Amino acid sequence: MIFQDLISFRGRCFLKFKLTDGQNVVHAIQYGGSEFLHENALPGVKILLTSRVFLRRGILLLNSSNCQVRKAVTVKYLTKIRS
Repeated sequence: MIFQDLISFRGRCFLKFKLTDGQNVVHAIQYGGSEFLHENALPGVKILLTSRVFLRRGILLLNSSNCQVRKAVTVKYLTKIRS
């Protein structure tokens, strides 16, 4: 919690995660001043890439200007992963 507060205090956030379409997996980093995806987001969240996304050393660089969260996790999906 202390580290997260420090990041918020400086006005920057940094989050690394995996994106998949069910077959392919790519790594991505959320960076920049505004947080568009919370670190507690559950699997199944849909992200739409809205403009060019930079790729650096095999990692997508995402921020609020090049992608947006489109759909939250459904109840059906939550019951599936919990059982």
